[in-house]
Amino acid sequence: MKEASNPKNFGITGFFGTVAFSTVLARIVEFACCIIHSIKSNIKFRLPLHDMVQRNLIKDFLRYTLPVQGNYIVWGCALTVTSAIIGHVNADMVAANSVASVVKNLVIVLCGGIASGGSVLVGKYLGNGEIEMAKRAGKILNVYAILCGISPL
Repeated sequence: MKEASNPKNFGITGFFGTVAFSTVLARIVEFACCIIHSIKSNIKFRLPLHDMVQRNLIKDFLRYTLPVQGNYIVWGCALTVTSAIIGHVNADMVAANSVASVVKNLVIVLCGGIASGGSVLVGKYLGNGEIEMAKRAGKILNVYAILCGISPL
């Protein structure tokens, strides 16, 4: 019986190469099916040119997303460096880091859930035109954020 961890057992390019190639191939076939369906039916496939030229939208998009992307890049690099450092210490430190990592991930999930739920709540109030309720909910969420940030788990 072949071992699953041996990359030679997953084809010529290895498991990950085969999976990536299969995914790309599936998307190409899916796109071709959409084009064929578009040609045979009343739905016409075309790219809207007016959506590509909205400079203000692109400018706002980049202004708000570049800092977030920068944050994720720095965070990813920090995690990589942390893993490299932890890999060079003794087994006790690795075990302690493993436990701390699980607790950290639970706290991240909690904070992400509060943030996502809060954004939905504030968005609902703003969508209904209830500006004062949105401000009130935002203030309450700020208190929750501070309490979750300073309280020990």
